[in-house]
Amino acid sequence: MTPEDEIAHHEDAFIRSFILTVRRERLRHELKKDRQRFINRFCHNATELLDPRYLIEIPPPNSSPEDLRQLLLDKGASKRCYALAAHPDVEGTLVDLKTALETSVGSGPTILSCVAGELAYLESEQEFGPPPRYLLYRPHEDRTTR
Repeated sequence: MTPEDEIAHHEDAFIRSFILTVRRERLRHELKKDRQRFINRFCHNATELLDPRYLIEIPPPNSSPEDLRQLLLDKGASKRCYALAAHPDVEGTLVDLKTALETSVGSGPTILSCVAGELAYLESEQEFGPPPRYLLYRPHEDRTTR
C-alpha cells in the first residue's frame, strides 16, 4: 500500500467507524475540501460528532505523552499512526506515535488514527483545565456492524 493509499484508508475508516451516521457525509466533504474546518469541529463539540459506543474518556491526569503512548500500545496501536492535527508538524502525515504525541499533546485538536477504523486518540480543545482526551476504540469484531 502506498503512503497515499494508507492515508486515504485511515481517513475513510475513521469516518466510517467513529463518526455518527448523520454527520458522516458532511465531515467526509470537509475532510476533502477544508481540512482545517474538519479539525476545528473537534475543538468543543467532539462528543456530538462521535458514536458514543466507541468513545472512552481518558481521565486526568492524562497529559503525559509517554503514558498516552503506553495506553494506545496496550490497546493494539502500532508504532506509527496517521495524524489529523492542528499542529502543522504532524498534520496529514504518517508519523511515529511517540513523535505525534510529543508534538501534539496540548497543542489543539488532534486525531491520531493508530489502527484504521479500530483505534484512535482524540484530544479536543482546552476550555478550562486540561483538554478532554479520548480513546476511540472499536475492536475488530465490531467492524462488521457498521
